[in-house]
Amino acid sequence: MKNRFKKLLKILGISFVLLIALILIYLFSGLFPVKKVTIIGQNDIKKDNILKLANIDMSKNIYLLDKNLIEKNISTDKYIKSADVKRRFPSEIVISVQQYTPVASIPVTGGYVIIDEDALALNIVQKEEQIIKPLISGIKIENVKLKQLIPVKNQDELENILEIIKSTSSLNLLENISYINLAKYDDITMMTNIGIKVQFGNLNNLQYKMKLLNQILLDLSKKGKTKGTIDMRFDTDPVYFE
Repeated sequence: MKNRFKKLLKILGISFVLLIALILIYLFSGLFPVKKVTIIGQNDIKKDNILKLANIDMSKNIYLLDKNLIEKNISTDKYIKSADVKRRFPSEIVISVQQYTPVASIPVTGGYVIIDEDALALNIVQKEEQIIKPLISGIKIENVKLKQLIPVKNQDELENILEIIKSTSSLNLLENISYINLAKYDDITMMTNIGIKVQFGNLNNLQYKMKLLNQILLDLSKKGKTKGTIDMRFDTDPVYFE
């Protein structure tokens, strides 16, 4: 009886060792190369660009790939916030990407800095045709560092920029505005993509004024108006004139 038990233990031991060996051969050999790469959440960034950044050796076993290195490679893109790489048995790599959303541009020395809705500097471009509208002027910033907050003079100025961006973005107004002048916070002016000037005034009741501006622009669009001025500077009903 004891001999049978010992024999059974020996067989189980050998089987276990063989199983571990087979697993190790699978995990750490080049017999099972990457056959599929799935990318999730790339939005505006082309899949081919992400694959190029990832620089995955398709001949390697998925468990021999350095996930941290792949994530680091992908995150070098100016518009990518983070990347997460997972292995999916038997031969697939899944890459989840979170990206920054560029919403506006600000003139700087030698070009324009593109920012997201949190006022993070995403990119610096030299030509105006490369900018993301609206173009926000009247702000002096220097020593811009990518993927960091734009360096403004004081916190109030930054909060004003963020408030304007988020208010216009929540109403999908950003895509209709081409220019915002913040040189004077009590006399803000804007220009729409079709050429209508907006004398917006100050930031009091900002959300209400933005909703009102949105309604006015929709109404003017229905009437086929493509030029003129909307005056919202006073505590009276806005005035439109050509």
